[in-house]
Formats: sequence, C-alpha cells, structure tokens
Amino acid sequence: MGAMANANFPTDAEGHVYHVGVKRGEVANRIITVGDPARAILIATFLDGGDQIDASQHKKYLNYVSPQIFIKTSPRLFTTVTGRYKGVPVSIIAIGMGVPMMDFFVREIRAVVTGPIHIVRFGSCGSLGTARAGDLIVANESLACSRNFDYFLDGEDAAAPIDEAALAAAMNAGAGPYTLSKPVPADAELTSALAKALAAHVPESVNVVTGLDITADSFYSSQARQDPSFRDENAHLFSYLTHRYPAAECLQMETFGLFHLAKSARATNPVTGKDARIRAAACAMVFAHRITNGWIDPAIVDLLQEKCSRAVLDTLVEVPMEKSELHPEEGSVWANQ
Repeated sequence: MGAMANANFPTDAEGHVYHVGVKRGEVANRIITVGDPARAILIATFLDGGDQIDASQHKKYLNYVSPQIFIKTSPRLFTTVTGRYKGVPVSIIAIGMGVPMMDFFVREIRAVVTGPIHIVRFGSCGSLGTARAGDLIVANESLACSRNFDYFLDGEDAAAPIDEAALAAAMNAGAGPYTLSKPVPADAELTSALAKALAAHVPESVNVVTGLDITADSFYSSQARQDPSFRDENAHLFSYLTHRYPAAECLQMETFGLFHLAKSARATNPVTGKDARIRAAACAMVFAHRITNGWIDPAIVDLLQEKCSRAVLDTLVEVPMEKSELHPEEGSVWANQ
C-alpha cells in the first residue's frame, strides 16, 4: 500500500482502501467474514487448491499467493483470502472484533466490489436461551445493546447499585445504563439456506437454533460481565433482556453492524444504476451459556469449525447471484484460477 489521499474515503494511488488494504479485483461478491485470521486460513483449506495450506501453521499464510488462492493481510491486520469453492469465486475476510471493525470491512469492501454482495458471518458467541454450549445459533434478526455513556457521567462511585425493578423502569423509559436499538432482520433466503446447510453438516448431537441476536458494544459491561473495578450497573441486565426479548438466543459483538449496514446500503449503484444490494446472514458457535455458565468442550471446537466452514461455503455458492451483475473476472485475482 502506498501513500493515502482523499481524507473523506482514503485510498492509495492503486485504489487500496485504508484499513482492509484491498483494491478492486481482490475481493469476490460472495464473502465469509470471521474474527480470527486463524479461522480464515482454516476455511481457505477447503477452497479449490486449499489442500496446499497447512492451517496449523496459519501465520505462515497471512500473506500468500498460489495459482489458486490469494491471501493478503493489511497493516491494520485485516486478512483477506480469495479463491474459488467448487469453481465459484469467494472471499474470506478476518476483521477482528466489534462493530467498528465490521464498519471498516463492509464499507471498504463495498467500495472495491462491483455488483451485489452476499456476506455470511461465522463467529462465536454466548447463549442467552435454549442453545447449549457447543450448539450453533443462526441469527434471524439482531439488535444493538450499547452502554449509555451519559448515564454514568453524574453517578457517584459510592452510589448503591441499581436494583432489578429500577433497571427495568429506566430501560423502558430509554434512560437506563444501556440502550437498545430496534431489531434489524437478516436476509431471509441466505438465512434459511444457512440453517439448512448447518443442520446437514453438523453431528445430530449439535442443535442448530434460530433466534434473535444481541450485539453488544463491549465484551464486558454490555454483556453483563461483573467487574468490580468499574461501575457498570449490569447485574440485572440479562434478566431484563431475556424478559423483554424471549426469542433472544445469541450474544456477541459484530452481527448487528453487518445487518444494519446491509439494510442501509443503497440498492443500486448511484453511478451505474446496477444492483448494489448487500444481503447478509450470520451464524455462531456457542462457546458459553451466559445464564448457566456452561462452557464448550474444547474437543468439539475443531470439528464444529470444519463442519460450519463447509456449510457456510455451500450456502454462499448455492444461493444464486446473477452472473452478469458480478464483479468482472478480467484483472481479478481469481481470473486464472
């Protein structure tokens, strides 16, 4: 990447975007997004020609080019993998954690990819509902739970913690320690295909549960983790959330950002007039049940990652996209793969 220009939307002279570090022709229209670059390299092993990659040595492949697979890691540590799966161009992009990272990813990818985009997030989460540790959750909608910074400005360090009834009253009035957005739906076709593919791939002992995702802006306060070093007023947050949203299943840090931006994206390119929709779905492995405090058996994690990776790839290639609307192959990294 070279020197950046254009403070409004920074790119270098070759068109590389600032954070993700890719340019036109390096990202396909079908994308899996994950948090961990090690998971991105694992999924790369299932691409055409991916048998040449050793996922156990993932750091060796953070910048890698073979005749069939292109991998680049930006200075901001976004890892992009592009290749083909069953002959269809796909990309896998590791973004790290949180809605700001999702915002960098979705906006910058939109800037370098022509045509519609299908994105499936594959991550890990906590469960608030029926899904057990070791199960899978498919989000059919997502809302944001965010710390209300203003609430804490006038608070006294020695103030008594807010009780359950007072928390509910304050939250219902929009004046509590946390704010909640309205739910944003996932793409129905992608979500249905994803749930079916996961059920077909994973062992029968693993439940695939569909429900509401709650995306928190913190791993700690807005996920009700108790930290005695800070005044967070979250001791009763779970009881409030599960009472108000009985369908709540999933608690993590990225999905709302994806669904919100997919919903906010313009349906047509303002210059070309062509299809520019972003359609999104999301699934996650349940690492912990936050109510019962159960934790996933480490022995099942590797199996689930493999099965889920294949299911997500199958979902992306099986949901149709109009080929004439997609990013042109000429000049792309997948053109001769």
